[in-house]
Amino acid sequence: MAKLSTSSIFIFLFYCGQSLLAAELDSPANHPISALSRSNDFIQKQTQFEARISSLESQYGSYDSTLLEPLQGLAVLFLETENLSAVQQMISRRLQIIRIQEGPASLSQLAIIAEAIENAIARHSWSEVTEYFETIQWLYFQDSTADSTALLTAMKATSDWHLTAVYLDKPNERMSHFVAYRAINRRLLPLIKSHYKGNDAAIVSWLYRQALEQRRVIDMLRSEDELGAAANEVIFRTELRPISSYSRQALDIMEHIRTAVESSQNLEAQAMAMIYHADFQTLHGFNGSVRLYRQAMEKLREAGISEERIEAFFFRPVVLPVNQIHLTIDRALSQQQTDGYSVSLSHNGSATDIHMGSFIAWNESVPTSRRPAATILASHAQTELNEIWMRFTINSIGKSRIVDITQAQPNTPKVRHNAIDAIKAMQFRPRFIDGKRKRVKDITMIYFYPPPNSR
Repeated sequence: MAKLSTSSIFIFLFYCGQSLLAAELDSPANHPISALSRSNDFIQKQTQFEARISSLESQYGSYDSTLLEPLQGLAVLFLETENLSAVQQMISRRLQIIRIQEGPASLSQLAIIAEAIENAIARHSWSEVTEYFETIQWLYFQDSTADSTALLTAMKATSDWHLTAVYLDKPNERMSHFVAYRAINRRLLPLIKSHYKGNDAAIVSWLYRQALEQRRVIDMLRSEDELGAAANEVIFRTELRPISSYSRQALDIMEHIRTAVESSQNLEAQAMAMIYHADFQTLHGFNGSVRLYRQAMEKLREAGISEERIEAFFFRPVVLPVNQIHLTIDRALSQQQTDGYSVSLSHNGSATDIHMGSFIAWNESVPTSRRPAATILASHAQTELNEIWMRFTINSIGKSRIVDITQAQPNTPKVRHNAIDAIKAMQFRPRFIDGKRKRVKDITMIYFYPPPNSR
């Protein structure tokens, strides 16, 4: 049985994309020649590939592995003309050959499945994408010799896909994707604990995913449209838990994270875990967050972090919860910069303007829930977004006030009204100066959300 490295299913897409891009750039369509010449060239290449395939079939049969290369070449050729259905036919046949030659659970098919996912996304065939991710997961479960890290990665990728499909797929499929996401997470946690046994600090990011899940359940249950109705039908009537129990569970997980980080003896990491715990206390309206933020500041000083870095971190309000936990200030600030966060300085070094970058809502039904990061295999999937530039004040407890819209696309009363409601409903990490919460004025942010029925 063929073996691939832990990250093969993800690294492949990059190389596949690069090779396909190279093929497109080198294709006749990108040279100043006539349409007739391009058509003749395509037909000639197609004929050559088909003749080669026919010859190999005559010699070795319809399911011989020698057919894989010309079938892939023909797929690349069809891709140049955007004949995605024909590309899928070539992919399906290559998968069939590998499964016949090497068995249905052969890991050799992972690279082809990555191509299939890319093609299915291009065709907006979301059910196919789901099936392919589930197939990847199944393959690793079938292989008793597979690296457990690869299995966890495959499960995480499938979980992430279901979160992505919540805004890509049809509205009536959103809840089924969310239920599937939660089911995978329940299976993940015991595997993670077993895999990282004796290394509690290594499971921090996985635990944080569990805390975010509880928050997403709350956002779903509070949704005021058909998604909220579906969530109450599927989640509440099944689990019979009040919304407050999900808040409590999220905070329990954050306490678990703090305990795990304490075993590392890393003071900065301990302080950061305290900050994220305080974030969830702030978000869910529990007391003690201000005291915990201040304790984190003291812990950072103990860790030798300069006062300047500490002030810079707490000077910046952020929308809660953040999508990813970071156990150093530098990594947290670097992530903010990646998301477009910037602070303009005056000539004397004092801050004048804070731009919080972009906030992309998960979907129109949960406008204050940040869109989860897509797994790399689905990262190129696109969706229509409304875009609203906003300026507002954040008060000392982290709530927005005096919200103004500077521009919107489309510029309609409903789009503007929806954006203002979303910003007012958000919870921000308060700004701290000298250990005290302070108001901050003239914050700017670009708010995106997918319009209803954009799929």
